[in-house]
Amino acid sequence: MNRKTERENTFILVFEEIFSDNQSAEELIDIASTEANLEMSVYIKDLFLKVVENKELIDNKIKKYCKKWTIARIPKTSLAIIRMAVAEILFTENISVSITINSAVELSKKYSAEDDYKFVNGILSSIVKENENG
Repeated sequence: MNRKTERENTFILVFEEIFSDNQSAEELIDIASTEANLEMSVYIKDLFLKVVENKELIDNKIKKYCKKWTIARIPKTSLAIIRMAVAEILFTENISVSITINSAVELSKKYSAEDDYKFVNGILSSIVKENENG
């Protein structure tokens, strides 16, 4: 499985997690792999768990650049994509940040409303600049 597919499958898990208050991350992984036949890899599971375990930190980074928007106002598909990409950028070694952002933009074009990819790109680019500047 290539990294593009791994990111897409992780996004699906993160999106599902938004609506699954009563299920643990491990239960969601199990359901997705057995009932939804979502292909799993160590990378997918690891990245998904990083999103879940660091959601508060990730959301605080997102809020910082949302201007007048709240997390609740962000379309759920875009929120899932951004959370996944931020987790990859912050907590995964040996990744290309530009490829992560590009993948997130492509996922947004595929799954989100027409112009949401611009919002996704803007938030992620701002978070990356903040990280680079310390």
